[in-house]
Amino acid sequence: MSTLFRSGLLLSLCSLMILPLAQARTLRDIKKEGVLHVNSLELPPFSYKTADGYTGFETELITMLASDLGLKIDFSPMLLDTIVSDLKEGRADAAVGGLGITSTRENQVGFTRPFLCAGMSVVSRDPAIQTRFDLENKTVGVLSGSTIQSFVQKLPFPKKAVVFATVNDLIYAIATGKVDATLGYKVSGPIMTKLYPKAGVLYGPVQWSIPVGAMLSDGDNSLRLALNGALAKSMQDGRYAQLSAKYFGENLRCKA
Repeated sequence: MSTLFRSGLLLSLCSLMILPLAQARTLRDIKKEGVLHVNSLELPPFSYKTADGYTGFETELITMLASDLGLKIDFSPMLLDTIVSDLKEGRADAAVGGLGITSTRENQVGFTRPFLCAGMSVVSRDPAIQTRFDLENKTVGVLSGSTIQSFVQKLPFPKKAVVFATVNDLIYAIATGKVDATLGYKVSGPIMTKLYPKAGVLYGPVQWSIPVGAMLSDGDNSLRLALNGALAKSMQDGRYAQLSAKYFGENLRCKA
């Protein structure tokens, strides 16, 4: 290998090493484009895609908040496994879709203030499987990267967790008997029954409640503060209550 070639190769490698890494955009950057890029998890009625486009409680809510900030919305589908890297590397500005706010997630990313607080229930076709204690020695379907996955892993008794990439895959597994049960937001029950009438799933009593918010990069706080301000305004002027009633039949605003 010639000295000239080695020198050129070394220079190229050094150039790559000093290239700036992609990172999350600030509110100022976002306003320059005028578009908020949002990743949406398929989880009715929080956010989901229909033939007419994206819809759902969080879809409408964040669209409303962005409008208050003078921004348009661009939605893209996502998987939970890639959401953190998408946000940190600037491929998305925010993510929605029933994303529970947990300490584990907060160690990696940021969140807006909670949109709502929702109860989690056991979901099964077997009416005898009602609570988390009924999952002993059962096969439990979980969504990859979800809070449910870590919860099931920590249950202090024998069980088998089967991981799925999408909600559709998980529902199909329950409907066909590939798994005995899963866990999900109880408020999702009515629309899941409507969307998947042949699945025959039943929702048990609420096992615990979890706050839900929009996930953001854990960097510059300008977007988080702006969205929090717009959310507070929507809660004061009645728009939030109307939207919550539309999708859930009640106001799911967190009490504290």
